[in-house]
Amino acid sequence: PYTGKICLFGGAFSEGGSWGSKKDIFEFDPLSASISMLLEKLPEVRSRATAFYPDESGEIYIVGGDLSGFPRSDILIFDPVSKTFTTSSVSLPKPLAYAGGAYVSDIRTAYILGGSTYVFQSQYMLNDIVEIRFFELLPPSGLTASLVEGSKVRLDWLPSPSANAA
Repeated sequence: PYTGKICLFGGAFSEGGSWGSKKDIFEFDPLSASISMLLEKLPEVRSRATAFYPDESGEIYIVGGDLSGFPRSDILIFDPVSKTFTTSSVSLPKPLAYAGGAYVSDIRTAYILGGSTYVFQSQYMLNDIVEIRFFELLPPSGLTASLVEGSKVRLDWLPSPSANAA
């Protein structure tokens, strides 16, 4: 369910000339203009990820990001009520950091735009578009991936075989 709060996942820090990623989760309440750090943490350190919230699912999807200098291709699913994570059975077609993301509720589709496959050099910036379409809201095992055209990939949320058996 919708909580009315904004979650911030991970982040980067610099200390003594070196930098790293964090596991922290912050929750911003726009009504009280307050921010608090949750006791719960990301399963692994992560920075430079994008996230979106398909309101129909009640979960937040954290896509890609950086693990201490190495872009990630996984998709984490965060339940803001139970404060728990699951990992999607489908990954991005390639690891991405610095990507932007948005969810369009009218067509139940998320877009992951651009990004980089290499954290330290900008010549690896991409013009890719990943489209994630939600046909039915099921557990993460319901995701399937398919190439749409060129560098555009679609991840479809489809009924799992057990959902069709009923």
